[in-house]
Amino acid sequence: MSQGQGQSTARKERGLAMVLRTGLLISKALPDRPYWHLDMHAGCGWNDKADCPGSPIIAIEELNRSGKSYTALFCERERALCEQLRGRLAFATHEAMGSSANAGTTCQDNRGALHDFADLIAGGDDPRFAMGSVFIDPNGFKEEDVPLDALRGFFAVHRRIDIILNVNVSLFARVRGCKGNPNTPGFDDWPDPADVFGLKPLKNYWLVRNPPRGNGSGGERFIMLVGRNTAAGMTRFEEFYPLESPRGKAIVCDLVRVQPDQPNLPGFEE
Repeated sequence: MSQGQGQSTARKERGLAMVLRTGLLISKALPDRPYWHLDMHAGCGWNDKADCPGSPIIAIEELNRSGKSYTALFCERERALCEQLRGRLAFATHEAMGSSANAGTTCQDNRGALHDFADLIAGGDDPRFAMGSVFIDPNGFKEEDVPLDALRGFFAVHRRIDIILNVNVSLFARVRGCKGNPNTPGFDDWPDPADVFGLKPLKNYWLVRNPPRGNGSGGERFIMLVGRNTAAGMTRFEEFYPLESPRGKAIVCDLVRVQPDQPNLPGFEE
């Protein structure tokens, strides 16, 4: 099963911008240290279907706006897309001043990209204090899409690096229906959104974003999950709910949209 095409919508990019903005504000508690960011499913940097910037451009815009020094790595397996992305990043990073901005691309699988990202952090000033984020936005959920064991190992070491995960819950509703069914073998060992695909123990605090109104992209519904080891920025905002709240539990357990209890933040309306 795959998540289908067109999942990189303007709504997702707005959500990513908000989460990165909060993480960058938190990171200013250590002003002399860079922010580290990895995008594991970067694409070409532009979403033609939604006619909006993709996650790499959104990340660079937020990083540049923050004034923080940063190192960002963007992984895309398809070489043609990676070449397009490289050109767009060169244009996007032009606004960043001096040598404090470092954005690179890598054309390989996500396991290799995560290893290279860890090496970059290890080459910095005391990697124990490295702050940043890893954005995971897969088309499917196979090992090559989301190397869960490698992610568990990485986040067990880098406790100040946030997890940002965008996932198709319509896909996992179908997977749940296949589990235990002899006519649809091969799904019994698939992970589940309820425990953040086994990543939940790695972070002390989690937020989950409500699926969108209507049918989303081709009838598919996507949520965004954010994991941090600090309580800062992890209270209810926009349509993000603490995972352990009644609404948060309903989203990941029932895989449905819940009724919001307050309006969106100005400038981030759906």
